[in-house]
Amino acid sequence: MIADALSRLRSAMRAADIEVMLIDHGELLAWLTGYTVSETRYRACLVPLQEEPWMVLRQLDAAPCRAQSPQLAIDAYRDEDDP
Repeated sequence: MIADALSRLRSAMRAADIEVMLIDHGELLAWLTGYTVSETRYRACLVPLQEEPWMVLRQLDAAPCRAQSPQLAIDAYRDEDDP
């Protein structure tokens, strides 16, 4: 997670009175987390205003995500699952 990006996002969320932001666009995910993920399956980062963000992504992408952004909690699913 890129601290400056998270701080900027949360400032914008406060200004817009948004409690949770769902980010699933590849470029925004890279900007926020520093991790680029496969675009063949659904992936997203949920950013609550007051709590720690977490990623939802396929199980195959979990280890590389942890290596790039170890502070992120990860909820991984198998390719044959329906997230």
